[in-house]
Amino acid sequence: MLAGLIYVLHPVQFEILPLPPRRRDALSAMFVLLAVGLDARRVRWPTAFACLCAIASKETGVIAAPLVFRVRGRRERQSEVGARARSAWRASWPSFALLAPFLVVRTVVLAVSAAARRRRSPAARRFCPR
Repeated sequence: MLAGLIYVLHPVQFEILPLPPRRRDALSAMFVLLAVGLDARRVRWPTAFACLCAIASKETGVIAAPLVFRVRGRRERQSEVGARARSAWRASWPSFALLAPFLVVRTVVLAVSAAARRRRSPAARRFCPR
């Protein structure tokens, strides 16, 4: 948690010129840290919403849901690995439930835009024959 706060507040993040491109990095890191922190309080849906916000701010925020699952699995007290995984899944499934539709929509949008770009571009027709 401390390392994430140092990353977000470090002076390198506040240079004048590259501030707008890096704002997404800081937002994504903040929401990932928020998701892990909310998971420590054992609240499911706010954790899932923080994961969704991390993904919406930048694609690298997709790591939030697996990270919450992993941290929850490490915190469980059961000795059997399968029991810990089931318990972690029961606690973190809302994060994955919000992650799945986002990934499906993103994949469809990218596929449609790539297909449209290939149809319109003469260079694409020349280099990518059907």
